[in-house]
Amino acid sequence: MQKQTGCGVPVSSFQCQVFSVQCSVSSRLGFRSSLLSALLLAAGLMLGAFVPRTEAQVSATGGTQRDYVYKGEIRRALVFTTAGSNTLSVSSGGAANVLVVAGGGGGGAQVGGGGGAGGFVESNNFTLATGDYWVQVGGGGAGATVNGVRGNTGTNSFLTNGTSYVTAYGGGGGGYYGGTGNSGGSGGGGGNAAGGSASPAGQGNNGGNGGSFSGGGGGGAGSVGSNSISGDVGGAGGIGKQSALGGPTNGSMSWYAGGGGGCSNGKRDANKAPILAGAGGRGGGGNGRGDLENPPQDGTANTGGGGGGRRDTGSAGKGGSGIVIVDWITATGAPDIENRPVSGVTASSATFNGFLASTGSSQTAVYVLWGTNNGSLTGSSWANTNAVPGTWTNASSPSITISSLSQGYVYYYTFAASNALTNATAIDPVSFWYSNGVVKA
Repeated sequence: MQKQTGCGVPVSSFQCQVFSVQCSVSSRLGFRSSLLSALLLAAGLMLGAFVPRTEAQVSATGGTQRDYVYKGEIRRALVFTTAGSNTLSVSSGGAANVLVVAGGGGGGAQVGGGGGAGGFVESNNFTLATGDYWVQVGGGGAGATVNGVRGNTGTNSFLTNGTSYVTAYGGGGGGYYGGTGNSGGSGGGGGNAAGGSASPAGQGNNGGNGGSFSGGGGGGAGSVGSNSISGDVGGAGGIGKQSALGGPTNGSMSWYAGGGGGCSNGKRDANKAPILAGAGGRGGGGNGRGDLENPPQDGTANTGGGGGGRRDTGSAGKGGSGIVIVDWITATGAPDIENRPVSGVTASSATFNGFLASTGSSQTAVYVLWGTNNGSLTGSSWANTNAVPGTWTNASSPSITISSLSQGYVYYYTFAASNALTNATAIDPVSFWYSNGVVKA
């Protein structure tokens, strides 16, 4: 489909690209599309009462740099994902936010419980001092490979300069037949025994209890691991937590520290259907082992997710490695735009709805990006760009009806906003589908 404005005027790839929050801040600050300039001139727009503020400039290097816009702020993050020792060098200190997630625990063997998630610590009032910091990214604990063995506990992650410390503790390994789960940032699930505890308190949750022939789910940062069901079905791993630090990935805030799923009995019922193992918790937890066709899964790297437990043969899932993110504000005054659910869906049209929480430092132009493919936060990945007519103020609700749709397709949309300072794209694109009078959104 052709890229077009609401008036049917084609939009260049460059104009679409400016909506990507992955581009550099300098590119955003230099953006002056002819379309936006025309809209601003026509409306006679002037700077509002909000004056953009440049923060006391933290200057630091290390890890992978990400620049992004979120909730009216232009932010910079340094993301450390390499397991082991790393260095953060701060040449100019100041206020920062820090996320530290430890390595997840490995799953247990022989009626194995799921590994507990690595500890999750988010500090939103951390002062960076000038000098070097030691950044340790914890590795995931190995899954058990022989019967009657717990999974290994994950490795701690931390950030320190010798004076200030932020430490997350490794997730506990999953238990085995008759063996409890290990304690850790979140506790490992028990194998025909009790789950491990979250220790120290405040970084995660306890693991679930195992059943007669199945393991409990490992604890997650957001909830306890589930107990085994009816003795045969493994418990699900506890869910993790989301964090905005480091910016969105794939159009949404990232999840971390989900618990690993416990194993199931591994046999099939009378109808030959598999007995399902425990699912890994959202946030990188690995699934437990159900039957021979479904081996346990490792926790996802750089989430601190726990590994899945195994029933008898093979290796249990390994815990996912951790992550450390150091994040700070570089300026305020960006627009703050959100998506709202679709309405008025018919066979050929629908109304796309958004919410402009703030125009930021100046009057804002609003757009909607849409198509049959989810372009996430990259403007050029969307098939269509429509300007939304109107003069927008804080807490306003832009909407536009699109009348060129075809039934039977899944459509996606997200709102974007641009002011004199920068551009912002809403996270979590909306999807919907219409066919023969049925709407799914």
